[in-house]
Amino acid sequence: LVKIHKEIDEVFGPDPIFEFTFEKLENCHYIDTVIKESMRHTPLVPLTVITSEDEENVAGYSWPSGTKFWLDHQTLGNNPDYWDDPETFNPDRFLAKNYCKTSDLQKIAFNPFGCGTRTCVGKLVALNMIKSL
Repeated sequence: LVKIHKEIDEVFGPDPIFEFTFEKLENCHYIDTVIKESMRHTPLVPLTVITSEDEENVAGYSWPSGTKFWLDHQTLGNNPDYWDDPETFNPDRFLAKNYCKTSDLQKIAFNPFGCGTRTCVGKLVALNMIKSL
């Protein structure tokens, strides 16, 4: 909490009555890391289902078109193969560019809003609402 208070004071100023703008909110980078770590540690949406449009080859197996793949965000976000000390709440892990142990799987290991054409349409609204609270 100390780092969050410090960042708020730096971005908005120490006065408890301050001008709240989207531009200032964008400069709250440490708060971003706290939000990401919260979503990694305890995801709001525990599972995402993806249906393949074409035949897929995954992990050496061939899967026909229409196969449903389940992404278990709770397990991925707390897997020691992807995260150092996953049980510990550590927002600082998201300060690094490659915050996941395996950068090639980073997009899968932390993906609370989905990706690609199926990204949650409310992602930016949700993140800004959480951040502004």
